[in-house]
Formats: sequence, structure tokens, C-alpha cells
Amino acid sequence: MSKTFKKLSVFKITPNFREAVKVVSVPLVAPGDDQVLIRNIYAGVNAADVGTTAGLFNPNAELPFDVGLEALGVIEAVGKNVTAHTVGQYVIAFGANHTKEFAYAEYLYVKPEDMIPVPSLKPEFLGLLVSGLTATIGLDELGRIQKGDKVLITASAGGTGHIGVQWAKRKGAYVIGLTSSPEKAKLLTELGTDRVIDY
Repeated sequence: MSKTFKKLSVFKITPNFREAVKVVSVPLVAPGDDQVLIRNIYAGVNAADVGTTAGLFNPNAELPFDVGLEALGVIEAVGKNVTAHTVGQYVIAFGANHTKEFAYAEYLYVKPEDMIPVPSLKPEFLGLLVSGLTATIGLDELGRIQKGDKVLITASAGGTGHIGVQWAKRKGAYVIGLTSSPEKAKLLTELGTDRVIDY
């Protein structure tokens, strides 16, 4: 492998994402012994990206550093110690913490524990990582919702909210969704929200 690839790196700590990042070219090399090389097809866009460039999560990070929490792609190569994954396999990869963000790149070097196999390259899978886990952990672990509970979900048409609505409905809860426009209210009705409040 002797070519290069492009990625987005943070060069300035500021909440202005456009000012914070630059596109850089880096060498494309073989993955390490315990890594997988993924050709990135889709990257998730999250509010946390702006928090990262603003220095909210790791204010002492050494510049430059990479950005982006979640990616969906195809395995291009595997390191010699990787046995559970194969070339051509579709995977979602994620930055496990705010020091391992990397998804805004054409290629990713990932440890097997930081990725999940998926059956296809559907971009909808990206929403299951940050937004999906936030919704389900919040409802199940913190809220401990059960069938028949009444659940209020704010920003219910947003990334996390719309997954939370669907999750709560599947659990048998009565769901009240807050939203900010008629278009979003329509979506919530289509998702089965029991009571929609357009504030």
C-alpha cells in the first residue's frame, strides 16, 4: 500500500467546527497486527463533534487530533492477529471514547472491539450507535420503563428522541413527545407517539 487518504483533523480548539478542522492527507499503510483497515463509506454527524472541537470532552488534547464518532464501511485488510473478521465484511466502527475519534476519514484503523459487524451498508445503522444507545440506555437503565408506563420524550423527533419513541412504544409504554414544528409532529404521529405536543 503506497497511496494516501484524506481525513479531517482538529487543528484549533473552537466551537466553530469549520475553523477547527482541516482536511489532511496521510499515508495508507497496512493495519497493525491487532487492527482492521476499514474503507469508510458513511460517517455519522453528531452534536458531540462540535463539543469535541470546542474542547468540552478532552480540553488538554494535543493538537492535531482526529474527529468523528461513528463510521460504516467495508473491511479492506486485517492484521495478522485478527481472526474474527474478514476482508469484505461490513462493519460499524466507533470511537470508544473522546480520545479515539476518527470517523471523518476515507480509511480507518480500528481494533476489533471497537466495531460491530452489520449485514449491509445501510446508513441507518449509524444511528444505532450514539443515538440508539443513548436512547435505550436512558430508557432501560435509568428510566427502567415497563409496559403501561407514561414516558415523556423531549426533542422527540431528533436523532436520539425518535429512537427513544420507537423503543418506548415497543416496550408498551404510553409515549408523549415534545417537538417544535408541524412536520416533526407528523413524523412522531407516524412513529406511533400517543400524544404529540408541538410547543
